[in-house]
Amino acid sequence: GDVWIEGEQTYKFEIDLSTLSASPLQSDYVGTLFAVKHAFVVEIARPWWTFNVIHYEPLSVYNVQELPTGNLGRRQMSEEEIEMAIETELRANELTGEDDEEDSVVRDRWLESYNREMNTPSNLLSVLDFPAKVCEFEYGHDWCEMGGVISGALNVQEAQVGVKSMTLTLFKVESVDGEQVESVLKTMDLCPKSDTDESGVAEAFVPEFNGTRVDFDTGRIHTQTTKDSDDESLWLAPTISKAPSGTSDNAEKHNFSCAYFLRLNLVSDLDVNYWDSNEVYFYRARMPEGVTAGHGD
Repeated sequence: GDVWIEGEQTYKFEIDLSTLSASPLQSDYVGTLFAVKHAFVVEIARPWWTFNVIHYEPLSVYNVQELPTGNLGRRQMSEEEIEMAIETELRANELTGEDDEEDSVVRDRWLESYNREMNTPSNLLSVLDFPAKVCEFEYGHDWCEMGGVISGALNVQEAQVGVKSMTLTLFKVESVDGEQVESVLKTMDLCPKSDTDESGVAEAFVPEFNGTRVDFDTGRIHTQTTKDSDDESLWLAPTISKAPSGTSDNAEKHNFSCAYFLRLNLVSDLDVNYWDSNEVYFYRARMPEGVTAGHGD
């Protein structure tokens, strides 16, 4: 029956988040296209002649996960995504005036490139079109703990051209219902210190790396819109796989996600870009400093 409350009352509660229909809950996230936030909602039902009392209390959710033991592998595209990618390639050729090839030739070339990528280890960046015997960066795993270091070996041998820029870049791609935005998070210069010309531009050099160790530190990389905040929990966030956005019942078309990619990029002395990108899956393996899980009242 009805419960009448007089004066101040305290009610203990405990909620097992793993039993919720949306389990596991997404970690709190604030990005450019979307945000994920949580709150407790307390409603006190009052008699029909007055209004109910509703109170919202913000709640921070941190989804702590065990780190994988091996590579997670590359994401395979659906047939629909493949067709969309090929159509994008065809339209790009039309816009650049490079549409003298048959559509079937463009399709076969794209599929060949895609299949080659799917058969390449997901922790290997290999720039196949760069004119060299080998141009690659192999690192430990295709995943990284938030704030961790991506360590690997850089190999560039028998290059036939000079380069004036060589970088490793970490960027994220946010997606909501088909809309995407890309943000560069950090760029690491791999070029050795060299002399500059009269205009102050670094002179081109012929790269030669034989298993050179590279440590790409992801610590304190800020991915949020509140860039003036010093709250580390708002910094690099875990990867968000496709989750229903709730804008329709079609979760395949209406979803949101946040993915991270590592790119090895070279710019030759003739301003030709060569690059390869891999997805890197980020995990939160521990609670942020100063935050503890507990009960409420």
